[in-house]
Amino acid sequence: MTEISPHRLNSLSRVQKVLEHQIFHTHNPTLRGCKSIAMASPKPTSRQDIPLFTLRPARVADAPAMAEIHISARDSAPGMPPSIHSPADIHAWMARALASGDAALVAERNGTVVGYAHYPGSNELADLYVLPSNQGRGVGAALLEAVKEARPGGFELWVFEANVEARRFYEKRGLVEVERTDGRGNEEGVPDVKMRWEGEKWL
Repeated sequence: MTEISPHRLNSLSRVQKVLEHQIFHTHNPTLRGCKSIAMASPKPTSRQDIPLFTLRPARVADAPAMAEIHISARDSAPGMPPSIHSPADIHAWMARALASGDAALVAERNGTVVGYAHYPGSNELADLYVLPSNQGRGVGAALLEAVKEARPGGFELWVFEANVEARRFYEKRGLVEVERTDGRGNEEGVPDVKMRWEGEKWL
């Protein structure tokens, strides 16, 4: 909504610019070089004050946690219309997506999945959700950056027009609006916006 194509990681300086106030460690064996990157806040008062999380490819066993994040993040997002699918349907859909080999990454903090990005097609970001209690801590930005690394040719996503916070999040990170609809083409029937990351121009 399969497999992650191997692509090089960008330079540490580029990732640091995107996540300048966060620390994360990523080891994605599907990305060429399998680099580990760690960054800390420039003014930490103690090691306990530094948020730490890992990014890794999603596994089928992550489906229940990812479904719960999907549900809770949607329910708490301003401007997000109510889901027309039951929690049971969302759990079943997520399990099918991962079992079929859809590309997805999870962010994990202290052994708990706190966010995920699901990008099944060669140019599509279908979902990016973060547990409400972990929002604003760099998790979403790290997941988006990882998707850019995996899809250097660019990708598109849809966001509801009323979800202003999500649109600002993507705009701040280089995505541009390319289309608006009145909602007739989505399940919820509410206006939405297509956004695009144009990719690495030099590739």
